[in-house]
Amino acid sequence: LEGSPDSRPIGLALSRDNRYFYVSNQGNGTLASYELDTLRRLDADGVSSNGTNNLMLGRVPSEALLSSDGQFLLTLDYGSVESPGDSFYIVRVDDNSPGVIGIESSIGVGMRPTRIATSPDGTRWYVTNNLSNTVSVISAESPFQVLAQIPTDIGPNGVAISPDGRRGFVCNFTAGTVTVFDTASNESIGTIAVGAGPARALVAPNGEYALVSCFGDNMVHFIDIANNTNVGHVSVLPEPSAMAFGRGGSQVYLTSRRNDVVTRFDFFVNEEGVPNLVESALIATARTPAGLAVTNDGSRLIVVNEGAGFPQVIYLEEPAQTIEAITRGGSGLVGVSVLEGEGSETSIADRGEVIVLRGQNYSQNPEDNIVTFNGARAEVLSVAGDLRSITVRVPDEATSGPLVIRIGERESTPVNFIISPRIPRVLRTSPSSGAIGLMPNVQISITFNEPVIAGAADVRLMRMLDTFTNGVRDLDPTPIGGTVVLKDFGRILEFTPNAALTETAASNNLYRFEIFRTVTDLIG
Repeated sequence: LEGSPDSRPIGLALSRDNRYFYVSNQGNGTLASYELDTLRRLDADGVSSNGTNNLMLGRVPSEALLSSDGQFLLTLDYGSVESPGDSFYIVRVDDNSPGVIGIESSIGVGMRPTRIATSPDGTRWYVTNNLSNTVSVISAESPFQVLAQIPTDIGPNGVAISPDGRRGFVCNFTAGTVTVFDTASNESIGTIAVGAGPARALVAPNGEYALVSCFGDNMVHFIDIANNTNVGHVSVLPEPSAMAFGRGGSQVYLTSRRNDVVTRFDFFVNEEGVPNLVESALIATARTPAGLAVTNDGSRLIVVNEGAGFPQVIYLEEPAQTIEAITRGGSGLVGVSVLEGEGSETSIADRGEVIVLRGQNYSQNPEDNIVTFNGARAEVLSVAGDLRSITVRVPDEATSGPLVIRIGERESTPVNFIISPRIPRVLRTSPSSGAIGLMPNVQISITFNEPVIAGAADVRLMRMLDTFTNGVRDLDPTPIGGTVVLKDFGRILEFTPNAALTETAASNNLYRFEIFRTVTDLIG
């Protein structure tokens, strides 16, 4: 995405609805906002930006975090070696105009504020002060003010709060310890030794364990929250830092600043009750990944790259397929119409995929909503509170054919549904980003975690012509065909464009590589 080598993006915050994300840039002292689906940077009035109109803080913002209600973007003045910062900024964010709007308030905290955490109920913010060896506890309601200063060990960095809001965990980078504090009394209740240079803490959704990434010894340590003890560790790639959960806590994403990679792990507790991380994918990034976030549906990973100067959006897997199910007036039936593509009334998914059925009058009890794929009953995972959508998993025994919804005596009109193999997850690409030259035989290589089934996927290269209309950037895609070769039993896909990649006199062209499912001859 748009950026500049001197901006040094380091903080990242993703909106609750996943429509926008916000980046703090240490190099030029700005906050930038982006629209996730269009991958465009926005001005403060919410329109497409030419890349120059970010909110200027004039200092060195070291973090970005959205308040629990989504109204405020929180950031810090980290300062410099010669002049450490000491301020906490509260920036108003308007949901209807998604650009960063302006500073609502600034509060003095400790010296060199570094990281922020928020309480689960949204009433408190916690700021680590790296040179003061304290955590500032701040009221999240106006008038915003510091309520307490909690002593820590030396060099506090990352901070996390348990899901029940009772405990806080502070990574003391210099001391190699974690300070545990009680949020009711705002007092330290213990210090736990971990590895060298603990950078970030992440608490499991079930509240049983805290994960600590140790930058200095390339480890992730596990803290048993009930007993305040270090119960183990695993080795990871060099300079681990930012972490995020995916898939409801069953996966962990971890940056490796030295290797320019994000590692995805499966996170689980074994039969002996010991937590563990097992590597499941390596995801290449640009230089020096500093922060990351995963979308709610697990389909996209957002990474800010301090060394490269720009954020990236990496597609992990296809998001849940959405099917529109509309109740027909007066009929009492749940009519299903699938809106995919232009005028299409066919939906596509693979066995085991999660899809969303939108409509009206679903039953609040998941088991009362009977969904079948060509006779195979699906598991209903959840029902929306307004009864307008249900989330289901396509059954393993499903075959292509009619999708039917039945609620009591009501039954939908069958809709044709195609079972199509999913495109495997991308492990790495070459090139991963940046300039690829103007040679006529540029080759793009993609390595997947499992074989691509011939005929089940197609590819194309899109040249995004960079133009401006009335000051608004417009990317007009033009498809470029090419030759596809599968190697390593289908795990490596090589694409060679059939036309030379060129640039215009005005600016370089942006190229987007797309992989999509082919549905020809899958039924019959």
